[in-house]
Amino acid sequence: MYNLSIRARTLKMKSVVVFTLIVVLCGSAKELKSNSYQSEYNGIAFNRNYGLVYLGTCGNIDVALAYRRAFYEFTTSVYKRIAIRTAGHFVFSPLSMWISLAALAEGTDGVARAELFNLLRLPEEKCIRQQYYALASRCEPPGEDVALSRTRLFIFDEELVLNKQWENFVCSHWLIGIIRGTLRRNPMKALHLMRSIFAVQLHHLNLNGNSVILDTLDYDGLWTSAFQDATPERVPFYNDYGEKVGMVEMMRMKKRVKLAYLPGYNIKVLELPVGYHGRYRVMFGLMTGNSGVPQAIKILKSNLIFEVLQNLRISKIPLDVAIPRFSLSYEYDVRSILEEINVTNVWTDHWATRNISEPAALPTGFVQRVTVTFNRTGLDPYEHEITPAQDTGETGLHAEIGKDFIADRTFMFAAFDTETYTCLFTGIYSRPDVV
Repeated sequence: MYNLSIRARTLKMKSVVVFTLIVVLCGSAKELKSNSYQSEYNGIAFNRNYGLVYLGTCGNIDVALAYRRAFYEFTTSVYKRIAIRTAGHFVFSPLSMWISLAALAEGTDGVARAELFNLLRLPEEKCIRQQYYALASRCEPPGEDVALSRTRLFIFDEELVLNKQWENFVCSHWLIGIIRGTLRRNPMKALHLMRSIFAVQLHHLNLNGNSVILDTLDYDGLWTSAFQDATPERVPFYNDYGEKVGMVEMMRMKKRVKLAYLPGYNIKVLELPVGYHGRYRVMFGLMTGNSGVPQAIKILKSNLIFEVLQNLRISKIPLDVAIPRFSLSYEYDVRSILEEINVTNVWTDHWATRNISEPAALPTGFVQRVTVTFNRTGLDPYEHEITPAQDTGETGLHAEIGKDFIADRTFMFAAFDTETYTCLFTGIYSRPDVV
């Protein structure tokens, strides 16, 4: 219990970061300095305005459902691109990418605006967009149980003068933090500071323009119920072809769990609660039969999560569950990914971004780095569930699921909040030798 309390306090400290570079940096343009952050973190976690933005009505529309559909379509489009680029071993945050691009979209015109609105599935009605942003900004309330430590920054050159209307809008809706840097006068200094402060490599960051977007996420959370606290067990891990590709340390439990089977994808999905009262969910997907993850990605549709939620059932009997203990980190050149899906003008068109700043902003670089860690620790201690004596062996689940969920081969994973089921991060784990 002592170790758990220490980890919980550590997670609470980490969770404060989700506020820092949005709350602190909005309202007055801060400068990119190595010592310009820590002293201003105090009290941020108690800001009463967190997530409290426009929540009016905009006609007869289910805004939450419309937001989820728009968000899932965006996520699916980007997910497919990243999966191909990384050969099926990655993690990224669609939420943070979506919000950062929404901030840009609110300051663009013409073709660039049309490209971003189409990618993000944003409606023309401003009041509906404001409600979308309200839902997105409330997905990650801080707590001592789960750390979702983010920095989401628009870093602009010191010679630019921001449009106050745009600045106030993106700040009041918690879209992005804003900070000034020496991108033109001393780009190497700016690059060094960004690398050291935000733990990013930035090998692909384009500094030829006058602004960049920097987006990072570090996740470390406590399961609602812990995995079995046992001697670490290392077992072989296989690819889609049944070939051994490495060794992993398994986290195990035996209990009643929620599972779904989707015959259209030949995939079974496990959902596990995270945090107090299961305020987050992590899903793991395993292919069944002879199907592989690449086949599922090819036919991936944006209604997948709706389908999973409709089919989730809790097992009638305790099932064997085993998930690798792992940490995975990836850094992306987001701009190059977006250019593949026809988002090109916002990076180079002076006319398109003139509503962001004077001279017009040219955000030539956009980098995202996501790091996630999964351990066995939970808020509640592990309790082995005993199969009832009168048990008939029926799981109450689809026959293709079987009586266990053993992730000893390539699997998909994703984390969600439970209010809107917005995807906080998602990815594929296939190579234990690559972290």
